[in-house]
Amino acid sequence: MTSLNDWENPAVQGIHREPMHATLLPYSDVADALRNERERSPYFLLLNGSWKFHFSPTPEDAPAGFEAPDFDDSAWDTLPVPSNWQVLGYGIPRYLASSYAFDTSACPKVPHDTNETGSYRLTFSVPETWRERQVFLVFEGVDSAFYVYLNGKMVGFSKDSRLPAEFNITPYLKEGENVLAVRVFRWSDGSYLEDQDMWFLSGIFRDVYLIARPPAHIRDFVIHTPLTDDYRHARLEVTLFLKNQSARSFQGLTLEAALYDPAGNPAHGWVRSATFDLLGESEETFVLSDDVPDAALWTAETPNLYTLILSLRDAHGNLLEVLRHPVGFRTVEVHDGKIFVNGSPIILRGVNRHEHLPQSGHAITVESMIQDILLMKQANINAVRTSHYPNDPRWYDLCDQYGLYLIDEANIESHGLWDRFAKDPAWRTAFLERGSRMVIRDRNHPSVIIWSMGNESGYGENHAALAEWMHTHDPTRPVHYESARNEPYLDILSAMYPRLDQLVEYATAPGETRPFVLCEYAHAMGNSPGNLKDYWDIIETYPRLCGAFVWDWVDQGLERTTPDGRRWYAYGGDFGDSPSDFSFCCNGIVFPDRTPHPAYWEVKKVYEPVRVEAVDALQGRLSLRNRYAFRDLSHLTLRWQVTSAGEVWQSGEMPVPPVSAGESREIVLPLESLPDESKHEVILEVSFRLKEDEPWAPAGHEVAWEQIVLPIPRTAPLPVPLEKMPALTVKEDGAQVTLNGGAVTACFDRAAGKLVSLQIEGRELLAQAPKVQIWRAPTENDLNTWGDERAALRWRAAGYDQLEESVSQVLFRALSPYSARMVVHSRLAVPNHITLPPFETAEQRLRLFQNGLNVYFDDAALDALIARLGVKDDLPKKVEKTARTQALVQVMAQSGRIADLLETARAFLLERGQSLPYDVQELLSRGVSDIYLPRAAFDLTTTYTFYTSGDLLIEVDFVPAVSGLPFLPRLGIEAVLQPGMERVQWYGRGPHEAYSDRQESARVGVYQMHVDDLFVPYVVPQENGTRSEVRWVCLRDEAGNGLGVCAEAPFFFSAHHYTVEDLAQARHPHELTRVPEVILHVDPFHSGLGSASCGPGRLERDQVKAEEHYFRLRLRPLMADDSPWALSRQRL
Repeated sequence: MTSLNDWENPAVQGIHREPMHATLLPYSDVADALRNERERSPYFLLLNGSWKFHFSPTPEDAPAGFEAPDFDDSAWDTLPVPSNWQVLGYGIPRYLASSYAFDTSACPKVPHDTNETGSYRLTFSVPETWRERQVFLVFEGVDSAFYVYLNGKMVGFSKDSRLPAEFNITPYLKEGENVLAVRVFRWSDGSYLEDQDMWFLSGIFRDVYLIARPPAHIRDFVIHTPLTDDYRHARLEVTLFLKNQSARSFQGLTLEAALYDPAGNPAHGWVRSATFDLLGESEETFVLSDDVPDAALWTAETPNLYTLILSLRDAHGNLLEVLRHPVGFRTVEVHDGKIFVNGSPIILRGVNRHEHLPQSGHAITVESMIQDILLMKQANINAVRTSHYPNDPRWYDLCDQYGLYLIDEANIESHGLWDRFAKDPAWRTAFLERGSRMVIRDRNHPSVIIWSMGNESGYGENHAALAEWMHTHDPTRPVHYESARNEPYLDILSAMYPRLDQLVEYATAPGETRPFVLCEYAHAMGNSPGNLKDYWDIIETYPRLCGAFVWDWVDQGLERTTPDGRRWYAYGGDFGDSPSDFSFCCNGIVFPDRTPHPAYWEVKKVYEPVRVEAVDALQGRLSLRNRYAFRDLSHLTLRWQVTSAGEVWQSGEMPVPPVSAGESREIVLPLESLPDESKHEVILEVSFRLKEDEPWAPAGHEVAWEQIVLPIPRTAPLPVPLEKMPALTVKEDGAQVTLNGGAVTACFDRAAGKLVSLQIEGRELLAQAPKVQIWRAPTENDLNTWGDERAALRWRAAGYDQLEESVSQVLFRALSPYSARMVVHSRLAVPNHITLPPFETAEQRLRLFQNGLNVYFDDAALDALIARLGVKDDLPKKVEKTARTQALVQVMAQSGRIADLLETARAFLLERGQSLPYDVQELLSRGVSDIYLPRAAFDLTTTYTFYTSGDLLIEVDFVPAVSGLPFLPRLGIEAVLQPGMERVQWYGRGPHEAYSDRQESARVGVYQMHVDDLFVPYVVPQENGTRSEVRWVCLRDEAGNGLGVCAEAPFFFSAHHYTVEDLAQARHPHELTRVPEVILHVDPFHSGLGSASCGPGRLERDQVKAEEHYFRLRLRPLMADDSPWALSRQRL
C-alpha cells in the first residue's frame, strides 16, 4: 500500500497530527475560565468566517500550487466556514441509506471522477503576545480527508470527519500575515468507514480555531469520580499529562486542581497541587486526588455539575495557563441484567440524533443544539445515541449541563460492505484510531455513560480489538455494539426493530444476564410510528430490558424555496443524485425546522415519568407511580378537572406528595359529589406540571397527564320526536328523487344509487356524492418494498386504488310520513380492462433473497455454502462478499438451481441455530415466480334513510366477494363538501393527528380548527391528519351552517383540501394542488400505522381485515344554532 495516496491508504490515519486529548481551551485566569466564554480567552482565535474557495470536480482538476502564499486566488469564490459546499451549490448532495455513494470495486481506492475537491485559503495574523507560545491549529470536523498547508509548507493530513485534527503550527508561523491553505477530498479510504444513513456532504463543517499554549502545558487530563459503596460520598481523581514542547527544562512548576460549584465558589474545599520539574521535550504524568464528602451527584434527572479548574504556574508564581472542565460525580455499572447510575437502575428513554440543519446540512450551531435538548427534555427523553459518530464537542458540554445520558458512538459504519473491514487486519488501525480517539476526547463527560463501537459494520476481530482497548483504557463504562449480537466482549446487548414477540424472546434468552437495549426502534418515517406503548409495556415488564432509542430525532430534509417563495424540503434524488434512497433520510419526530411531528407528542406521553391508575376514581382515589430513577415527585404540582360535554364541572390544584423514585403511592383528590348519572361521558383529567422553572422548561410545563372516564351511568338517549317534524314531501323526476323535510332537502339518483344533493335552507353542502372508500394515500410505512408487510404493494396488486362501483339494484320506498329509504346493491371491484401489477416479481424475490443471504451469511459462512453447492469455480475470485453473493444467485438462477440454493441455505442456517429470514421462508413456500393477488371485489348494500328531522342515516354492509385479499387501508365514507366549510369541530381524540396504534398522546376533548390546520405537511405527502375515537364531528361555514356526523361507536375522520389521489402521487407538499372543496373522510374502520418503513408492520388488531363489516353513520345538516351535543344525544 506504499504507492497509495495518503487519502486512499487505511494505514495512514493522520500525518503530523497531535495526539488526541480532552476538549480543552486555555484561559489567562480563573475568572475567565469559570465564565466559560471562549472568546474572552486571549489564547483563542476563531478562524470561522469567509474563506476563499475553489471547487474542483476531481482531485486532478484542483489548482496546483494553491498553497503558495503568493498564489492568486482573486478569482476564487468566498465560502463560509463552517459549511458543506454541496449545500451552497457546489457539486451535489448525495443521499443513500446503506449503499456507498461511489464505486467500491477498487477499495481502498476511491473513484477520482466523482471525488469533488475543495481548496480553501485564509489569511490571518496571530497576536503579538503569542510570540513565546506554542500555537495549535484545530479543525473540529472536516469531511472526509484533508491536507493543511501554512505559508506554503505542508503542516499535516487527517481523516475521520467527526473527530478533531490538531496541528502544531508554531514552526510554520511568521510575523504579520500568514496564509493557511486546506485541500479537502469528498471521498477517501476513510469514506469506507463512514457509510452512515445520512447525506454525504463535504467540507470544513465544524469550527476552526487557534489556541496558544506555553511551551510547558497540560497536554491532557482524565477525570474519574468513584463513589463510596453507599453512593453517598465521592472521590475526585485527576490524572494529568504535562508536556514540554521546548528543548529547555523547567524547574519548580506548580500544578493546581481546584473544584468549584455552579455559582463559581470553591466547592468542598477540594484543592490539590503538585510542584515538579519538567525536562526538555518530555512528558510527565501526575495524579491529584482527594475525597469529596457529600458531593451532589450527577444524573440526567439531577445534572449537578461542578467545574474543575486546572492551573499551571512557573517557579515565580506566574500563571501560565488555566483550563476548565465540567465535573459530574457519577458512576456507571452493569450487572444483574441492569444498567446502574450511582447505584440505581436506570431506563433509557432515548432517541437517535443526526447532526443536521435544513439550511446548512451538517454545519450546526450551538443554538440548534440547545433547541434540540430543550425539545428532548420537554418530551421526557433522557438519552441520546450520537448516531452514528462523535458529535460536535459542545454537544457534550450541553448534555452535561442540561442532563441527558449519551451513548457515544464511534465513526465506524461500513453498511454497504458490511463486515469486510471488521475482519481485515489492514483496517485495524483505522478501527482503533476512530474508537480510541473518541474515548480520549469524551471520557471526562458525565453525560457519556456508554461507548458504542459504531453501527452496522458486521463484526470481526477489529471490533474485538477495539472493545479490548476500550475496556482497558476506560473500565468505568460499558461497551455496546448492536451488530456484534451477543459476542462476549459486549457489556450491553442490543437489537434493531424487532417485533414485539422477538423483543420478549431477547428479554428471556436462557442464561443471558447482560442488559438489553433497543438501540433503534419505532422508525419514525413520515406518518409513523405505531405501537410505542406496546413496546414499553414489554420493556417495563422484563427486568433485562433497559430502554430503547427511537429512530430518529429530525427529518434530514434540506431547505429549498419555490420561485414564488414557498419553503419545501429536499431529500435524496432531488438534486439529480442517483442512485438514491430518496426520503429514507426523513425519519424524525420533528421536522427539519424542529416543529414537532404528531409522533413527538406520542413519545412524550409514552416516556412520561408519572403513571396514574384509578383506585376508586369516583372518590378521587388514584395511585401514582414515580418512573424517575432518582427524583421524587415533590417538584411537580397536580392540576385536576372533571369535564363533561366540554364543560368543566370541577377543578383544582394540589401539591404532589414526595413519592420516591420507583415507588407508588395513593392520593385522594378533593372531588365534590358527582351525579348518579349523566347525559354524556364524564372524564377526570390529572396533569402534572413543573412547580418551578427548570433549565429546560418554565414553571407550569406539563410533564405527564392522564384521563380516566368515570364510571357514571349514562342516561338513555332521547328519541327524535318525528311526530313533531314536518311531513315528508317526495318529488320524482325520472331517476331523480327529491325528499324534503322542513329546512333540509336530499336528492337521490336512483340510476347511480347515489345521494347527489344535500341542502339546508337552499345551501348545497355536497360537491360530490358520498361513496364507500377503502383507499388511502399510502404512508411511507405502507410503501415499504421489503419485509413481511409491504402493504401498498399488496393493496395495489389487489387493485384497491382502482376500484369502481357498479350498481345492480336500487330500491326506494317511503317508510312513514316522516321518512323514506333507498337501498342500493352494488359491487366495488377492479374493472376488467385494468391490468394490475404483480405483488412481487421473480426478479424482486431473487433480489430480496440475495440481500438476505448477504446479511445472514458472513464471509466464512458464504464460503461454506458455496463449497456445499459445488460452484466455487464458477464464481469470480477476490471480490467482496456482496458481489460474491450476487454472483452466486445469478449462477444458480442461470443453471436452474435456485431451489437447490434455497434448500441448502435453509439447512445451513438451521444447522447454525439461526431462524429463517422471512425472505427465505417466502421463497421456500412460493418458489421463484411472479406473485399475483386476487382482484379485489366487494359486495355492498348501502341503505340511505332520510328523516324530516333533517337526519340522514347511512348504513353499509360490506362483504368481500373473493378470498385471500390483503387487509384494508380504511373503510368508511368519502364525501366532497362545497367550498367554505372550513370550521371543523369534533369531540374525540386530539388536538393532533391520532390513529389506532398511535393515540396515547391525544386527549379526548372538544376541539376546533380550520381545515388547513388539520393537514400535517410531512416531507413526503401521504395519509395524514386523521383523528381517532371521534364521537361527533361537524364542519361549518362562516355563517355557522354545515354538516354534522355522529355514530353509535367512535370513528375516525379527516378533512383536507387535497384529494387522496394527489396525496398519493405528489413527492413534496408544494406539488399538491389545493382544491377549494373539502374532502371529508368518516371511517368507522381505519388501519393503524406500524413501523414497516424499517421494522414491523401493524399488529393484527390494528388491521382492517378484508372481511364482512357493517357500519352506520348519521349525517345532519346544521343551522348556526344547532348543537352537536344535542345531536349526539338523540337516537333514531
